[in-house]
Amino acid sequence: MQCQRKQSERLFANIREVMVEECYHFKKNAQSQIDVDSDAEHWKRFIDIAQSRMSKECLAPLAKTAESWGMDKVQYYEWASAGQKYCHVLGAAASQTPIWEEALIKLNQLLLRRITEGRSLRTTANPIYLLDLERLVAWRGKVDFEKRGRKAYTLRYEPITEADLPEGYELDHFGLIRSPHQPHQQFRFIKHIRGQACYLR
Repeated sequence: MQCQRKQSERLFANIREVMVEECYHFKKNAQSQIDVDSDAEHWKRFIDIAQSRMSKECLAPLAKTAESWGMDKVQYYEWASAGQKYCHVLGAAASQTPIWEEALIKLNQLLLRRITEGRSLRTTANPIYLLDLERLVAWRGKVDFEKRGRKAYTLRYEPITEADLPEGYELDHFGLIRSPHQPHQQFRFIKHIRGQACYLR
């Protein structure tokens, strides 16, 4: 039995050798499979490193944010790729202002101020800068926000509508101001997991 198995293995190895040498398509497919396996192994290693690093540094703040504002927003705005400091301040902002509608009013006021001062928004899925999150943490309650100091200003606690936006700007899927240069994201609804909508690009 053992001898028969070894003979079969040798036979298949010899057939493969002949096929690789004599048949162009077989050789091409064999090389493609090697390349695919090599690429897959490389990407798996990269993803494992990224996930372990992300989980150590960002998992808790992202989980808090998802609990407060919803996993759909964490996915849509791609906050998992924002970096350690950003994730920590994001988690603090979600803890400080756990109701998305309240956070949305404040974030839109902060983003609108940036636009009216001539500074543009990011052209990525996430228009929110770290400074915006830091100011969101400092903005307590459903009251106007007063920044004191050399560049003092006041932001009103009131919702932004499309009519309030400069030309070209609009509100995204969740009501946050988006850049006119930001490509529209196409998300396809997949299913609800624990009451949260999950999206796929």
